[in-house]
Amino acid sequence: LFEEQLDLITSDEEAPRFLFVADFTESAEAGAALLEGLLGHEVDGVTLARMDSAPAADYVITALPLVRRVMERMPRADVLGVQVTLTPPAADAAARLFDHQTLLLVVRFPDAIGPLTRMIKAESGFAGQIIALAVEEGDTRLGGLVRQSDLVLYTPGAHRAARPHLAAAGMHRVVEAIVPRPEVDRLRAELPG
Repeated sequence: LFEEQLDLITSDEEAPRFLFVADFTESAEAGAALLEGLLGHEVDGVTLARMDSAPAADYVITALPLVRRVMERMPRADVLGVQVTLTPPAADAAARLFDHQTLLLVVRFPDAIGPLTRMIKAESGFAGQIIALAVEEGDTRLGGLVRQSDLVLYTPGAHRAARPHLAAAGMHRVVEAIVPRPEVDRLRAELPG
């Protein structure tokens, strides 16, 4: 009886579990790290494709376009949608390109190529050619592609592989899918501290 009552007391005081769901690995990792710093609680990051192996969560934070799919897959969790956008310097650099110019997108994992390409086109209005390259397994074409591109956008996870070639780039910027400050403030107000 004592152990049962102790379990009830400790379960009431147990910290809520948080999960950040994104559509690609680097975004899931970065979003989870951001939220950990914001909330002071452990936050697990997972991609939508790997949600089945995600730990149970009380609160799930995800990008607005993913909210409905996350709600369907985690009906018991409180799902909060946030606006996710590109880092402004990267979006601005892409917006300055003409359609005949070439943008090279360097990412760490292949799952970032589709979502980041769509975000770049939607947020910058760039309608030219985007060449994308995942450096997870190494790629010998990176140096040549950097020299041929008008703009090189690289994710933080691909920075180490891209760094030796950036001097040959006409223009380069780090690109991330981020949660803007107003959204962070809204989350801070809506989530338990």
